[in-house]
Amino acid sequence: MPTREEKIRERAHQLWEQEGRPAGQEAQHWERASREINAAEAASDGLGHPRQPPEAQATGSASPQQTHPDTVSRGRKAPRRPDGKAGGKTRKS
Repeated sequence: MPTREEKIRERAHQLWEQEGRPAGQEAQHWERASREINAAEAASDGLGHPRQPPEAQATGSASPQQTHPDTVSRGRKAPRRPDGKAGGKTRKS
């Protein structure tokens, strides 16, 4: 597994190449690469997997907005309508 510095070096090199290999931009590319790597590490669990929202970590299930009240106890998500919206009764306009 590459070290943090190796990741930054590789990303800075990619940025340098993408920008046409300009001279004198090493510090800017390094800083940008460092910020990108920091953001990626903050958004992952350290193993490259995205972090789960706190409520999903605590319960191991989907958030309350993603579950139907009748299926929460069974751990299943609510069915979706063909238009992609959550199921349930519809209001007449």
